[in-house]
Amino acid sequence: MRRVRVTGLHRTKRGRYSIYLDGEFYCVLHEEIFFAADLAVDSVVSLDDLEQLRRTSQDKLAREKALALLSARSYTARDLYHKLCRHVDESGAKAAVVRMMELGLVDDADYARRFAADRVNRKGYSQERVTWELAQKGVSREVIQQVLEEREDDPRQQIEDLVRCKYLHRLKDEKGLRRTVEALRRLGYRYGDILAVLGEMEEGNDN
Repeated sequence: MRRVRVTGLHRTKRGRYSIYLDGEFYCVLHEEIFFAADLAVDSVVSLDDLEQLRRTSQDKLAREKALALLSARSYTARDLYHKLCRHVDESGAKAAVVRMMELGLVDDADYARRFAADRVNRKGYSQERVTWELAQKGVSREVIQQVLEEREDDPRQQIEDLVRCKYLHRLKDEKGLRRTVEALRRLGYRYGDILAVLGEMEEGNDN
């Protein structure tokens, strides 16, 4: 079992401790882990034991960072993992995400439900646009499909409501009509549905 000598300790601005072996940086330890290990300059320790301290510290730092991030806003599992990887190693980030899921603090299905409700009700997104954005956030196809099947969004009714609320004044000329179609396409609505609704609305006005 290889043993090494601690040649330097440095307290960081965040209260953690940088560990140096033979004059070279080895790792950063969480304050609690550092004091529990009772390390000091010239301490001789097993490299395996020190690696275990590093692993335990990374896991603890990752959990604390995850809780801090989640206190500000919600995340999907994948987005939280990528965010944590900026601060801790991949193993610690993965373990923290799993723990947050066990605690019910990360739930992709719940996130998707709230995201869909917000984007449809507040921004007028189609289910296709919601699907694309949730997929970009790492939500699985199965979860997205389940969440959207729970909703009763009628794309053509959504288009009509949007036109009456936001775009009706544009339909007086060709340029305004084209801009309306483009705006609805950006929200994710299908070209065929848009033309069908606009055609029905025009017929209704003629009558």
